[in-house]
Amino acid sequence: MLLQKKKLKKEQCKSCLNNIRSCEKAFMCEACKHWYHLKCVGVSTKLYEILQTDEGKHFHWFCDDCDSVVMMELCNIAVRCDKIESELMNEQLLNNDQRVTRVEAAMSAKVDEIDRKMAKMDCELNKVKMKVDNQLVTNKNDIGNISTKVTESIQGQEGQWCDVVKRQVDVTLEKVTDNIQEVRNSLSETRAQAAEQWDKESRRNNLILYNVPESTQPRAEDRNKADIDFCIQLFNRTNALHVGVSNEDLIQVFRLGKRGDDIAPTRPLLIQFASYTFKNFILESLSKLKHAEQKYKNVIVAHDMTKTERE
Repeated sequence: MLLQKKKLKKEQCKSCLNNIRSCEKAFMCEACKHWYHLKCVGVSTKLYEILQTDEGKHFHWFCDDCDSVVMMELCNIAVRCDKIESELMNEQLLNNDQRVTRVEAAMSAKVDEIDRKMAKMDCELNKVKMKVDNQLVTNKNDIGNISTKVTESIQGQEGQWCDVVKRQVDVTLEKVTDNIQEVRNSLSETRAQAAEQWDKESRRNNLILYNVPESTQPRAEDRNKADIDFCIQLFNRTNALHVGVSNEDLIQVFRLGKRGDDIAPTRPLLIQFASYTFKNFILESLSKLKHAEQKYKNVIVAHDMTKTERE
């Protein structure tokens, strides 16, 4: 609003239609640009003086004719802002739903692939078992045949045939031993592959955070609560990852390794999520950390790898 401080050019009060003299105090409506005497619009001298201060510069004044029009326009602007905000929110929700659908479809395909691999392993194990059983039956028959032949041949030549039998048995036993060792190696390799696959699956929803400040509270429960609070802030703050993770979405949060003294390096923090979807959202949002607060910039987020993968 404009206040009369200096001598104005010839202006007329729109209310009383009299000219406004330089010694009179007056307002100008910011909408219609018409001038009004203080007494004509019911404004006190005290309020007028307050409006001349630096704080008063932030106030706006409209005449009675313009006030309702301005208020209506402000209401229309508020309604349009709410509509735009609602449309943006609906668009964001739709994008999130589409992302979740894609992630779930990818995970479903991955699970189906793992199931197929496990079924294939079971089939291979059964084949190996059948091979071992057949080999044992064959070996048993071979030994029985050799024993019969030896028994028939050693009559009257016990000393000579004992050596023959011993050599033949040694050769056969060596073959049997080699076959059994080969089967054992195959079984061990198959078990190791199955164990590695199961280990990967159990770590599928896990992440490991490095450089997370470790609380010095004496009670383990308080230290764990501090770790959970840090993670929730990291995942949800607008100046961090901002992916929307709640406490119910965290199955486990704990430190890896034995707690040392105050000068020891901070231990890694393992987080197990209720769903792989949250882990995937976090990994997709890691680029936001470079614009985050300083305490979040040093955090390193990594997969929870198996021993074989780490080697």
